[in-house]
Amino acid sequence: MNKLVDKQLFTFVSEKLGWEEAIGKGVELLVKNNVCTQELLKQIVESTKKFGPYYVLSDKIALAHAAPGKFCLKPQLALVYLKEETFLLDSDKHPVKAMFVLSAPDTDSHLSILKSFATAFSDKIIREKFINLESAEEVLKLMFSE
Repeated sequence: MNKLVDKQLFTFVSEKLGWEEAIGKGVELLVKNNVCTQELLKQIVESTKKFGPYYVLSDKIALAHAAPGKFCLKPQLALVYLKEETFLLDSDKHPVKAMFVLSAPDTDSHLSILKSFATAFSDKIIREKFINLESAEEVLKLMFSE
């Protein structure tokens, strides 16, 4: 799991955030590291409102993304881990604690990252452990230890 997200693209948020704010935090990390432009946030929010929360891939784990575009400069994931879950489209049907945000400039990198993500979270025990972490230290230990 340690190759999924770079440490500088991870943040742990203690305060309650709305779903757009949570995605925005991930986009901020990507923008700060020259991975994408702010346009990615707009594209993800528009896609979410149009198609629904299609990127909730597992219980409380989401991989927010939009179609590849010029606003994505490099293929990369950011992780915003929320101490208090947020609800996509403000619906209690879609709780999220781990908001991954994907920047993919082309279809190949988009699919490659999706495949790596699916592999990393294919184990139910890992997924359950991951969504029950309580601190930045616990997330770092699970995500970045060999």
